[in-house]
Amino acid sequence: MEIGYQFLDSIEFYSIGESGDLTYFRGGDLLPFQDRAISHHNFVFPLDIKVGETRTILIRVESSSTVQVPLAIYTTDALRKSERSYRLG
Repeated sequence: MEIGYQFLDSIEFYSIGESGDLTYFRGGDLLPFQDRAISHHNFVFPLDIKVGETRTILIRVESSSTVQVPLAIYTTDALRKSERSYRLG
């Protein structure tokens, strides 16, 4: 899952499965780039959902500036294509 706005100070991403299993990631421009879940110019969090599975997604965002949270959910291949298009202009 991609958050296409680079100026968010803090992002907390939670993915909760039907059985209660929890996946948690942090992001934001206050976190060092090397600590991101996925190295990308936007904030990208791995989201593994199987066919027929239901997951609850919670996102908490803080920023000292404007808050925008444009979301996109991609397959791995689609994310690569999107990144390639971004870099090639």
